[in-house]
Amino acid sequence: MVTTHGALAVGGEGGVGMLKPAYVADISIFNGKDRKDHRAVVGAGVEDVVLVLRGGTPLYGDLALMDSPAIGGGDCELLEDVCGVAKKACVAKETGASLESVVAAGEAIYPLFFCGEPEDEPSCIPYRKGEYEGVTAEDGDGDGIPDATDNCPKVFNPVRLLEAAQANIDGDLAGDACDRCPFDAADACEVPDADDIDADGIVNGADNCPKDANAGQEDADKDGHGDACDTCMEPNPGASVCPTSIKTLRDPNAPGHPPVKTVVSIKDAFVTAVRPNAGTSRGFYIQDTSLQPFSGIFVFTGSKSPGVSVGNKVSLTGTYDEYFTLSELTNVTVTENDLGTDLPFGPVPVMSPAEIATGGALLEPYESMLVEIGKVFIVVQNADAPMDFDEFTVSDNPASMSGLRIDDLIFDNAPNAGLDNKCPVGLEISKIIGIVNYSFNHGKLEPRFAADITLPAGSPCSPF
Repeated sequence: MVTTHGALAVGGEGGVGMLKPAYVADISIFNGKDRKDHRAVVGAGVEDVVLVLRGGTPLYGDLALMDSPAIGGGDCELLEDVCGVAKKACVAKETGASLESVVAAGEAIYPLFFCGEPEDEPSCIPYRKGEYEGVTAEDGDGDGIPDATDNCPKVFNPVRLLEAAQANIDGDLAGDACDRCPFDAADACEVPDADDIDADGIVNGADNCPKDANAGQEDADKDGHGDACDTCMEPNPGASVCPTSIKTLRDPNAPGHPPVKTVVSIKDAFVTAVRPNAGTSRGFYIQDTSLQPFSGIFVFTGSKSPGVSVGNKVSLTGTYDEYFTLSELTNVTVTENDLGTDLPFGPVPVMSPAEIATGGALLEPYESMLVEIGKVFIVVQNADAPMDFDEFTVSDNPASMSGLRIDDLIFDNAPNAGLDNKCPVGLEISKIIGIVNYSFNHGKLEPRFAADITLPAGSPCSPF
């Protein structure tokens, strides 16, 4: 059918183009009492349009149907007489304008409908002056070429303005428009079946993987997407988003790890940090309660306010992506938000800051997770010298010349405020809590606020 083929052409067959559970569809239903099958549609008058739905929402239809609680169109406006049939149209809630005003504006130019053949309509018969006059006894397809010399006598294929004759690229007796193998004069090509494009014996509309041959139609999670083409490990019938875990997204070796640009949903994650609500790199970090490696991810909101706070429990949908190897969710919609502000877990302890520094064994597994390092010393006051981006480097070895960068990306919410690198080399810091990040080719730890950095009593300098 047209909608199925259209969905296949644009790659949308997993959620549109067929009448299946959880699919999204715009549906028109026509009166089939007097006309059957396709004739009920092509021969219909305006009175024969029984119901129109957009994504399951009624827009127009017979009065009795629209008033049914099962359809839910009772609050729409009445059209008392559409060629003898009472209808309802949902104008006000769709446009904000009344039915009367829309009809009046339209009918000032053209009638809302005709009962029967419209008046003064242009012909739908293709016409080029002096070339052909439609179907005749000698020209059955109406293309201006007599059947006796027409290379496709049953298919409309006129001589185009740029050609001297009917198109026939392989030079055989059949024109391109009706040639089963238009590039092979011997007609030895294998012709695909448009109704079964993967040639597995199952027609497209009934095939749970219409583009991947799977004659057995195996579907382990029973969601209507066959195993041969189902990239989601959990049931997600129709166009519903794939439910997944943060670990599945973050760990490339996890079963069901999706390709980038996959739309996914995450349920019941906790906000562990929020970037400053300014600029074009806003967002927040979420983590599940497992505290296992790969259990945190960054949620990118761009120029939009994150709209969440640390401690909130959120469920969301978004697109999984990798931005310079940083895993993130983009184009996010938060579907649930528990406004609690207390995290049910603490930071994950890291034995040595080198483990999450550039090249560290835990940098990738702990990316975007809330962690804690113990006693360290500042070993480089300005990690970006001669430039200065308020970053400094710490190590658990005070004699080291390298270590873990401490970054002010999160704790930098106002000019001349937040985290700074003004403290000297050698300063002891008792504890640092923050989010593990990777940016500009460096592993970094990003404290969220002043309480995330603990200094010894009587410390001579504060990095705030």
